[in-house]
Amino acid sequence: MPAPSAAATAAAFAAAPQLAAFADGHVTGIGMMSATSYEGQPHTVVTSANFQFDTFAPAYLQLGLLDAEIYRGWGGAGDGQFELTISNHGTELFARSFDSLDAAQAFFSGYAVKLGEFGAGSQDLLVTAGFTLHGGAGFAFRYAVGVSPVPEPQTWMLMLLGGTLLMLRRRPRG
Repeated sequence: MPAPSAAATAAAFAAAPQLAAFADGHVTGIGMMSATSYEGQPHTVVTSANFQFDTFAPAYLQLGLLDAEIYRGWGGAGDGQFELTISNHGTELFARSFDSLDAAQAFFSGYAVKLGEFGAGSQDLLVTAGFTLHGGAGFAFRYAVGVSPVPEPQTWMLMLLGGTLLMLRRRPRG
């Protein structure tokens, strides 16, 4: 799957300005997942998206949660449960379950989830969403997957030196 265009990336992040720091990294994919039930029996749907990409240096993996929308049937009836899991090469990096669609929507409030650091090489990221919906409910969310570079040791040293100098400067003089 090719990386999204600059225009698609800009449009996605314009909808969630609190993700500006995430946009500084390299966005490898943008997606949307959704499911809807009809009146009557509970409806279970599992959907997934696979992102395969190469990294040439160690990087931090992030999931940007752009937004979510709940649909409820007549009279506002209908709810459900939701589960989100993310894995890389079969190793689970993140898992979260929600016992209501309102709780899931609150979680998707426009921020980035840091999934950890990984080394250079081929990555095989799997994003899986499980929906159990009933009473005419529906749920949809948009997300972005990206990587940010790990600062070089020299950068860490400069940041540490700058923080130390700032603290020494702010120290009250006796």
